[in-house]
Amino acid sequence: MNRQDQSERTGVIVTNESDRPALIAHLAQRGIDNAKWFNLGDLDDLDSQLRHGQIDRVIAPRPSDVLVGVWERELGPDEWPAGIRVEYVEPVEEGELVRIASRSWREWKRLHGGRQIIAGTVLSVVVLAISFVLCVWLAR
Repeated sequence: MNRQDQSERTGVIVTNESDRPALIAHLAQRGIDNAKWFNLGDLDDLDSQLRHGQIDRVIAPRPSDVLVGVWERELGPDEWPAGIRVEYVEPVEEGELVRIASRSWREWKRLHGGRQIIAGTVLSVVVLAISFVLCVWLAR
């Protein structure tokens, strides 16, 4: 694979614009000048391109930026073909990935757990209202 192919087969996750300069420098160090950029809302597109072999390398600022996509179910690494490389701009110490994943999961649950409670409550109220209307209608 030539250098141009490598550039075009690289996906870059940018979750915060302040990370962009470090990502650009990281790409330049590796001679990648034509990568595809993905924001958090576009991770399902990245996942599709990974699954279909259009991208075989992902670069993100931190492991937590990739993990958010997994927690949001926009990235499904279990469906990616073998050989997908994932790199991080910020170095990850050996053995730290599990702790990073744990912290990321707890933070995601803290931020999104409230939504699940609200959704469950709303759904319960709707079911109760429908049940009440149905009981009243059947009692006539």
